[in-house]
Amino acid sequence: MTVTLKQIEFYEAVCQAGNVTAAAQQLYVSRSVISRAIQELEDELDIQLFVRGRNGMELTEYGKTLRNLLSQFKGFYSALLPQISSLKETGENHSLTVGLAISCWNVFPLEMYEALKKRHPHIKLSVLEISSYDAIKRLNDGSIDIVLTPLDIKERFNTMESINIYPTANIFCTSLNDPLAQQDSVTFLDIRQRPIAALNSKLPVDWPLQIRLCTNTSSLIREAVSKGILCALLPQNLVRDWDDVAVLPFNPPQNHAIKAVWNKNLPHSSALQEFVDFLLEYFAAQGIVLPEEKIEDDEI
Repeated sequence: MTVTLKQIEFYEAVCQAGNVTAAAQQLYVSRSVISRAIQELEDELDIQLFVRGRNGMELTEYGKTLRNLLSQFKGFYSALLPQISSLKETGENHSLTVGLAISCWNVFPLEMYEALKKRHPHIKLSVLEISSYDAIKRLNDGSIDIVLTPLDIKERFNTMESINIYPTANIFCTSLNDPLAQQDSVTFLDIRQRPIAALNSKLPVDWPLQIRLCTNTSSLIREAVSKGILCALLPQNLVRDWDDVAVLPFNPPQNHAIKAVWNKNLPHSSALQEFVDFLLEYFAAQGIVLPEEKIEDDEI
């Protein structure tokens, strides 16, 4: 016997519901069907997946490991189906879905899109705004191919691969009339009592700041800062054309990089490799140089 997709579906349902009865109700099947599928799965793998008790069913360490592996498999399978469908229709697949973190929109301007279309007219590109944390889920389930984000996702998930594509830094923004605007840089001590606006995502620093506004509407933050209502902590690339506010680096500098991240365990079309190569070449042509990171062919 081999493990079937139906067994995987039943197993995941029990994991989520916590017992066979609730899982059977959710799937509109009998309890015996669910129980038999779980038993067959345990027999096939020769492990115990659940500890059965009065309060339901709890995963064993084997069960937890299997659930994590099956989650990766489902992502692989979900990513594979649309590629097979596209291949059946056209004989080739050049679709690419790019997720852009909220702070990275101006890293992918219209001119860059036009350059990509000129260089690779066959790529069917879709671009979505996405939170960096939602990006992790969607990279795992294959609904996006690659994401541009300031988060170091690769360090937290060994299924991910990434390259640095664009240098940036955390920047302090304040009114032109603020005395701090006369300084060359600021420190945490300078800003710790200031009312701060930031993007609606994880702060890039772990400082205990006085956060008063979290929003993804950068124009609102810009207006609040220019009028002296709030200060702001933002990525440098987002404020590079804000000439109506004072933009100050931190001392010491809070430098980091925007990264292109993809799931190396999922199948991708050739468009992903072409897009990664294009990003590196495009920014290098603009004089933006990053340390070279070798990308193996089997990583994409």
